Amino acid sequence: MSQDPVAIDSVGLDFLRAKFPFDRSKDRDFQPMKNADNFPRGDALAGDPPSGVRYAPDGLPPKSLGVHEHRNNEVERQSSLNLGNSQGIELFAVPPR
Repeated sequence: MSQDPVAIDSVGLDFLRAKFPFDRSKDRDFQPMKNADNFPRGDALAGDPPSGVRYAPDGLPPKSLGVHEHRNNEVERQSSLNLGNSQGIELFAVPPR
């Protein structure tokens, strides 16, 4: 659950990468996870996206459409707010019943 659509895509991507790891040692044309975070990174940097494509539906480009980051590792699974930063994503684990 998230109030930030970019953040939820970033967290979902981390879960997918854990399930389907990207093998950087292989030089293949088809590696779906290779560029999977291009769109959330572009959304987070909407005012000056890496792609160079400008998004300005009302004439002024937004500064950002949300937060994009990756968790620290697959064991601790912590993001910025979990690590004590004042801004970013906070992951909250719900214990099973």
